[in-house]
Amino acid sequence: MPSSISSEKEWGHGWPGPPGVSLARGPTDAHRTGMTASELQKAARAVPFRPFELVTGDGQRFQVPTSDHFSIGPAKRLATVWFDDDSHSILDVDLITHITYLSGKAPQRKPSKG
Repeated sequence: MPSSISSEKEWGHGWPGPPGVSLARGPTDAHRTGMTASELQKAARAVPFRPFELVTGDGQRFQVPTSDHFSIGPAKRLATVWFDDDSHSILDVDLITHITYLSGKAPQRKPSKG
């Protein structure tokens, strides 16, 4: 499965893309196995908010410690996870397979590599 982050991958026609951006296409709606943008927004807007972790098909994990650390683009295709230093990762929503709610874990500063 393609990586949800392309900082070390090729980005269309052999041109390296901006760090943290992926234009990799996920499964079509007919074959969807992951989360929808509305499901992700529901988790991010929950009251009370519960910290969660986004998990991609290739096993990458992105912690969302507060609702301010997450947003969905207007077209509902891209999700952004913000880090405390204002760096961020942009993910294709189709590549997010599930979320895991966190309890008692310290927020991770950056996504794991590998």
